[in-house]
Amino acid sequence: MGGMRRRQRSEDTVHPLKVSLEDMFNGKVAILQLNKNVICAVCRGKGSKSGHVGRCHTCRGCGLKTTIRQIGPGFAQQSQTRCPDCSGTGEFIKESDRCNTCKGKRKSTVKL
Repeated sequence: MGGMRRRQRSEDTVHPLKVSLEDMFNGKVAILQLNKNVICAVCRGKGSKSGHVGRCHTCRGCGLKTTIRQIGPGFAQQSQTRCPDCSGTGEFIKESDRCNTCKGKRKSTVKL
């Protein structure tokens, strides 16, 4: 019997704020300035001015870099790590074509 699944709630956001007992008792109001990461409005989340994103040459677009290390005669160890050039996205944006607002990160910070 299938039922509707409820959306899982995300973790609560905690912002530590030092307040004295006297300030709490007197009901002091404090203004908290927060930042939020949003999709870049200039490049619409593409990361490039032209909208063209190429495939990473280091990982060939898979986002992982595979290294094989020989441990001993007849023994080899293979490990996979996140590609350092594309940060695991598998895509590469030319330096000259990167968005000026988000610098190719596809996200920009907005103050709330």
